[in-house]
Amino acid sequence: MVNKLSIDTFQSRLREFFYYPKLNRESDAVDDPAAFEHEMFTPRTDMSPLTSLYIHVPFCNYLCHFCGFYKELNQQYPEETRQRYTDSVRAEIRRYARSGIFAEPTLEYVEFGGGTPTSLTADQLASILDTVGEEFTVRSNATVTMEGDAITLGDTQKLRRLREHGLNRVSFGIQTLHEPLRRKLGLKPTIGEVRGAVDSIRTVGLPEYATDIMYNLPDQDVDMLLSDAEEILALEPDYIDAYSLTLWENTGFKNRVDEGRGFSSQPTNDQNVEMFERLKALMTDRSMRLSRSYTFTQNRDYNYIRASRQLISSGGNMIGIGASSRGYVNGAHYTNVSSIPGYIQALEQGRLPFDVAQSYDATEHAHRIMVLFPSMLLELEKSKVPDFERFRATVDNLKDRGLLWEDKTTLGITDSGNTWAGNISREFFSDEQRKVMTRSFMYSLRHRLNPYNQDQSGVPKNRTRRTVRTEPGA
Repeated sequence: MVNKLSIDTFQSRLREFFYYPKLNRESDAVDDPAAFEHEMFTPRTDMSPLTSLYIHVPFCNYLCHFCGFYKELNQQYPEETRQRYTDSVRAEIRRYARSGIFAEPTLEYVEFGGGTPTSLTADQLASILDTVGEEFTVRSNATVTMEGDAITLGDTQKLRRLREHGLNRVSFGIQTLHEPLRRKLGLKPTIGEVRGAVDSIRTVGLPEYATDIMYNLPDQDVDMLLSDAEEILALEPDYIDAYSLTLWENTGFKNRVDEGRGFSSQPTNDQNVEMFERLKALMTDRSMRLSRSYTFTQNRDYNYIRASRQLISSGGNMIGIGASSRGYVNGAHYTNVSSIPGYIQALEQGRLPFDVAQSYDATEHAHRIMVLFPSMLLELEKSKVPDFERFRATVDNLKDRGLLWEDKTTLGITDSGNTWAGNISREFFSDEQRKVMTRSFMYSLRHRLNPYNQDQSGVPKNRTRRTVRTEPGA
């Protein structure tokens, strides 16, 4: 049974949901990794053939203060550790490819995230790319994309080497071009290095590149945001991913912003909504298309967007590789351990590095499609959602609010609904998953963890308990 539209859900704008179902360390910790692996690798007749691969590389040469993902400074680890991590990633890739659950181990796209994947050496990254190609068939014209930063992407020789090993897309965060704000956010690359990265990308002939812009930042106003957007547009990226700042509970950066240390103004919900609407208007005026609720693209179709949508609507497999990586394979959702030493140890001992995991039935599988489709701006074929009419009350309420549209075969997001994709997603959580989300958030508060991964990312070592003021939207 799906709840009717929550009265207070749209009081504040929620971030997009990229993962479902929610995992909670308190209830979903993996006590027997071998048993869970056996269960996940048991073939199912209803398994979707579509599969993608995500590889998390947590190493960074510097740390952006706002980032909630698991990452570690390169300088804290010897080169031997980075090589062992690389070897462990390759071992984990082989483990999935040879699991026997994929009739044809074919990938729709490959994505490296982090951290800063390009902080590894060219040899290390090339060896991972080669292992992917040896173990899986990467579909013709599939996107193989890698996150980096403006400093490492300025290394033309490294980029050319990776291009030779199959890389055809890169992304990096600009976030803002306002120098004083960049320093406050911990963004090390200079504006010159940002432009140098773009020159390097063009020199090696990469077909596509993406960049990020952030809004609702402390000490940022609408004029600053639009000025940033104009300058980024002048760089002619294929994609501009626009992310609203998330202040994760228990993190040092949230403490600083809340207490006004180094910042004279704080993010607000009203500013969040206004900035997105103004940014969307500017992008539309510049002939950029809203292809996902957070992604503006040049006005043409991209394989990466198409493949991502097909994977969500089919309930396909998303293999997560690397420390802290999340995956959804054969009806099982898992997160790997958020520890470089723990990750390496697991693979070197011949086991998968599960931290938390859970298997889900067909009902939660249907909820997953409904939760994830808003952020992808899918025109969802209702026939692909098992027992679609279970969601009728929620769909009708959202249509009445002008946030969804529907015809005989298809469900989609309206232009007004674009702004509220995260809120729309939350309406399709099952009753049990609403409870899990709240329990997970409260567990993170009690144990002084970053709620995103329920780990220590960004959490000060001398963290003291604080008053809770953030809605559990992690």
